[in-house]
Amino acid sequence: MKISMIGAGGWGIAMITHLAHLHKDVTLYCRNPETAEVLRKTRESKDYLPGVKIPGHVRITADLKEATEKMDCLVLCTPSKAVEQMVEAMAPWVKKDAVVVCASKGLAAGTGRCLSTVISEELQGITDNIVALSGPNHAEEIGKGLPAATVVASEKENAAETLLMAKGFADPVVSITDDKVDVVIHASSITDPQRAQIEDIVKRKAEVGADQIIITLLNMAD
Repeated sequence: MKISMIGAGGWGIAMITHLAHLHKDVTLYCRNPETAEVLRKTRESKDYLPGVKIPGHVRITADLKEATEKMDCLVLCTPSKAVEQMVEAMAPWVKKDAVVVCASKGLAAGTGRCLSTVISEELQGITDNIVALSGPNHAEEIGKGLPAATVVASEKENAAETLLMAKGFADPVVSITDDKVDVVIHASSITDPQRAQIEDIVKRKAEVGADQIIITLLNMAD
């Protein structure tokens, strides 16, 4: 998988350092060419994350096309006020059906909208694989490899959960991984028609086969 981090502040450097331990083909985009050159030479940002070394195989570039084109996964961690402008600039090179992760914190400048919604609108027709990533965590923890909590949610998961709730299933939780979809239903039991309904909703919203869906019942009375 080809992964690119869009933004070279402390948060972006922390995440790309972590991802570099798991993936070989990783890129870090830095808007300022001079800063990109310093990062290439020193492999460290003394301004944002001193003491954390960027692994040597991470490509560092100030060329947005190079950082975007042919990437399977794009992680945005620019300041929230710059997200909409950045995604608009990236759009011509975003790979069809690429996974786009919004790791920027805050809301859209001026409108107060969710950043994942802004990204989804800008990339309509290119990809709907939009994922929101949040804390609680800090760049220093991630960069140094310390334990930290992270919450991830995607449009597909949210869509499936919303429709399940509309059909009467209380507080469903849908989690999509590479090869399966875990669905937690708050109930002591479900009927065969209800199970079939859950599978149908998840298949359509998560775009997976029935054999990839694992339904777990959670009895809150226990």
